[in-house]
Amino acid sequence: MAESSLLRFSTRELRGNALERTREEIWWRFHGMDMSPAPDVSLDMDIQLLDLPQAHVQAGSMSAAHLQRHTSQAASADMLILIRYLGGAAQVRVDGQTLVLQPGDAAVFSTLHDADFHVPSSRFYCIGLSREALTPWLGRSWQRPVQQLAANPGLDLLTRYAESLCTTDVGANPALGELACQQLKELTAFAIHAAGAHDDHGVGRQSLRMQLAQCWIERHLDRADICIETLAAHLNLTVRSVQLLFQREGTTFSAFVLEQRLARAARLLRHPACAGHSVSRLAHEAGFTDQSYFTRRFRARFGLTPPQWRHDASA
Repeated sequence: MAESSLLRFSTRELRGNALERTREEIWWRFHGMDMSPAPDVSLDMDIQLLDLPQAHVQAGSMSAAHLQRHTSQAASADMLILIRYLGGAAQVRVDGQTLVLQPGDAAVFSTLHDADFHVPSSRFYCIGLSREALTPWLGRSWQRPVQQLAANPGLDLLTRYAESLCTTDVGANPALGELACQQLKELTAFAIHAAGAHDDHGVGRQSLRMQLAQCWIERHLDRADICIETLAAHLNLTVRSVQLLFQREGTTFSAFVLEQRLARAARLLRHPACAGHSVSRLAHEAGFTDQSYFTRRFRARFGLTPPQWRHDASA
């Protein structure tokens, strides 16, 4: 079994010096930051932290605190950190620039610069990704030390996804961990675009929305009741707007879903871990409820029946 990548951490369950353990195991290990409680405030923290090969995600609540990051002490990898507090104002100072974040706002800052945060008692979310990983969506011109993002639907989508990731250990499955990292990149870029904090040298907003739609479909392929109305609600768009997204790609929602389901079924049929699973079970995992329909569409797409595809590795 793969090693767990999900850490659950609560000061209420710690024995001994909770402050020192919190500083060392959470803030320094994952963020390269020093942490101290705000004056006259007792340390209280309850968080989940998911550590992935290309990203880390943190969701939880903590008491008011002072966070500092000194580049002379911490690792110098070029990371972008997005942090969002839902309750109370936070003050962020990076590279001499001071921002005041209102509840629901977020800040994106570079780990190549010193940072100083005064944060409220609040529920919060933190996502860390390498700048290089975000280049396809933000472009190489996005080199700001810190950027404030006003509360927007893109941020809501990102933090809801972060919340869901921190309830399951997706990092224990390499394929799921890789998919989670990809979706975090796309949702982070989408949140930055939605806040109007990007100059559009990267991927345009319509392309980001399409990528976001594709991510949602990929996550829900096993649901037989997947529909465009649910996707539209998830994206905060009208059904017509979602239809236009797919039309610009030369396809339709239904055709795209079918293609993704067939592609997933094809992968599962040849995956070594699925060798003992029946064809009907794998078809169901790809979202097909009618076996004859699945066989017919699979053969039309790949030129072989599902059993032939499974056993003919040279096809």
